[in-house]
Amino acid sequence: MLVETLLLLRREEFDELLYRAAERGAERLLPHLGLENGHAARNIGELRDLLEACREARRRVWQTTGILAALLVRPPSS
Repeated sequence: MLVETLLLLRREEFDELLYRAAERGAERLLPHLGLENGHAARNIGELRDLLEACREARRRVWQTTGILAALLVRPPSS
């Protein structure tokens, strides 16, 4: 037998329900990402720093490559 129930909530109650559901979802997700040990914010910060370092290294490689290419195609001085 199917019984449908209408649930009425005040806006504040609905917001609180959504907030708690989001918190529970985040708590369940963190272990799947390997971030369950309470250091998630620090770990994510370290990952961002590592990514930025990789990007900076790539920029410097391209700059160096451009400089070397310019030196190699420069006509010899007389």
